[in-house]
Amino acid sequence: MEGRSEEDLVSLLQRSFRLTAYEAKIYLALLKGASSPKEASAMSGVPLPRVYDVIRVLESKGLAVPSSEGWYQYVPPRAAAVAEIARIEEESRSRALKVLEAAELLEREITPRERVTEPLYLDSPYQAISLAVDALRDSGFVYITVLNVLYRYESIVETVASEAVNLGKEALILISNTAGGVDFKISVEGVELVRLELPLPDSLVTSGRAIFLFPGGTSGVKGVAVSDENYVKLLVDTIRKAVKKYRAS
Repeated sequence: MEGRSEEDLVSLLQRSFRLTAYEAKIYLALLKGASSPKEASAMSGVPLPRVYDVIRVLESKGLAVPSSEGWYQYVPPRAAAVAEIARIEEESRSRALKVLEAAELLEREITPRERVTEPLYLDSPYQAISLAVDALRDSGFVYITVLNVLYRYESIVETVASEAVNLGKEALILISNTAGGVDFKISVEGVELVRLELPLPDSLVTSGRAIFLFPGGTSGVKGVAVSDENYVKLLVDTIRKAVKKYRAS
């Protein structure tokens, strides 16, 4: 097993497949050829009375199946991984729905105070996502410039663009010709990639309400959200003209 200790493999299974120590040890015993409860107990160190309970748990988790020889055999690790990934994705979807339901309930039950409009300084990708998505709600469109900072944090672009589509907004990914060899791809359907001759700020997300600037040369995602109406209008008008010219060409 590539020189890894039994303890390392048990720890790996606990972290990756979310198994208890006993479950991991019995699964390893199956992989090594244990063909009976007694043999599995001897190979794993798990007390024999516990082996019967543990093997049924492994079966429920898709890691073991009944054998034609009367006990159980292992499910190959890669096949078990596919089942575990499916379970993780289902749990994630369920949790995401609960988060959305909680957010909608809070917005119905509590009238928030008027939002501040002075610049807000961002220091993490999650702040960028939260504020950009919030700005989308009152805007008919979102423009995203993919350079430097955001190019290194594609998840921000994917998340904001996906939410824009979900809200029925026009979503454009703008790439300046001055960016040279930048080759950005996005998997969100309904989002157009536009390459403009217009020199654009290093990285930004902008809507009709606010601009989120991410200067180049920073470590991580850092920036500032600007809600100055005149500045927003000036930048948005400039981009709109450039996009119109692009589409006409």
